Amino acid sequence: MLRILVCIKQVPNTTEISVDRETGLLNRERAAAVLNPFDETALEIALRIKARTGGDGAEVIALTMGPEAARAVLLDAAGLGVDRCVHLCDAAFRGSDTYATAKILAAAAKKLGPDLIICGRQAIDGDTAQVGPSMAEQLHWPEAAYVTALPQLHPAKTSMTLCRTLDGVEEELRVPLPAVITVQKSAAEPRLPSYQLRAAMTEKIERWDLKTLGLAKEDCGLAGSKTRVSRTFTPPPRPLCTMLPEGDILALRASLKITEGGKA
Repeated sequence: MLRILVCIKQVPNTTEISVDRETGLLNRERAAAVLNPFDETALEIALRIKARTGGDGAEVIALTMGPEAARAVLLDAAGLGVDRCVHLCDAAFRGSDTYATAKILAAAAKKLGPDLIICGRQAIDGDTAQVGPSMAEQLHWPEAAYVTALPQLHPAKTSMTLCRTLDGVEEELRVPLPAVITVQKSAAEPRLPSYQLRAAMTEKIERWDLKTLGLAKEDCGLAGSKTRVSRTFTPPPRPLCTMLPEGDILALRASLKITEGGKA
């Protein structure tokens, strides 16, 4: 059976967050928490791959890391039709940067034994796009980022063909499994959730902590992070500009002897 692991994240709704002028930090508690939009696409891709195997030929597992409140995004995933939900929840995970987060997720992946890991391209709160590729590095698996369409599994299920776009150039790749991929939002239109499926999974979410993963405290959180935020601040507003009529612009160019090529 093909096992697909989808990494999802609870993020603040970026249309509602603000910055604390005193601390320079995001006011996360004032914003509604939502499932990262890129991860909605990752879930959809996983469920479509499962459907192409005949349904019983694949298992889709949703995995998230976060506090108690993050359980809500697993219920969102359950409503879409995943088979299993795993919540990584431990105080030791708090403050993890992308490196430490990838290490924790990779440890969970080793226990779950997937053939394919799918992540959204990036999270809208951090915008780093680092966790998926970093997981692949931790696992020593091949990785393909910015996938733009539903991957095509080969009959033996030992490899897949996928398309991605890098710097405006479309590529078609054949990637051996197991592998990690990250997907663009344009890769698929997410389906609507079923509240019956969500209700059925409510009491079945698995909770794993540091001990379950076999990690040490120094591997996680601030202690296991490679980056430090020294300061955050709101940049000063740009000065107001004055719009000039076309005639004034032409006169200015003539006075400065600027040619059409932009040279004086």
